[in-house]
Amino acid sequence: MSNDDLSEKEYTVKLICLADECPIGRKNPECPLRAAREMPFGEKVQWVGSLSCQEKKEIYRYHVNCFSHKKGESSCEDEKDREEK
Repeated sequence: MSNDDLSEKEYTVKLICLADECPIGRKNPECPLRAAREMPFGEKVQWVGSLSCQEKKEIYRYHVNCFSHKKGESSCEDEKDREEK
């Protein structure tokens, strides 16, 4: 199943999961879900539910692209965090 075959409900479920936690544990300041990750779970669900289907698709595509480019890479931000501790 390609990303374009997902229903709006499937995008909603995937975004709620992504809003809960980054799948690769990064703290990307440009991530469209960065602020949502700070929200209580119920607010995340409401926020994702308020997005249009097109917005959900765009945010999901951003994450698929990010994951495919960053998977397996060592994050410079993570390295800096370790050095400061």
